[in-house]
Amino acid sequence: MRPLSCWLAASGKWRQAAKDMKNCDHHIADLCKQLTSCNAFVEKAKKALTDWQRDLEMKTQQLEIKMCNKKEDMHGENPTSPQALTHALCGPLQPSQVQMV
Repeated sequence: MRPLSCWLAASGKWRQAAKDMKNCDHHIADLCKQLTSCNAFVEKAKKALTDWQRDLEMKTQQLEIKMCNKKEDMHGENPTSPQALTHALCGPLQPSQVQMV
């Protein structure tokens, strides 16, 4: 039969192991919370990037349409004329924008 001191030492080890397991459980729960928070942040960033990309694609399409329209407007004018190019690309100049050379 084992002496009482052996039983007490063994039960102390079990208690310590139970405490260690409980601490591990708490640590794992904290890590799960952090992971969930990081995952939510990543999903939010992914949505923002998708919205940004969609917005850029829409603006690109609008600019392509605008350039196409300007080319059509230029088609009837003399394309080599500097005034025609300036008018097509920048719109009509205001008197304050004209520089006297």
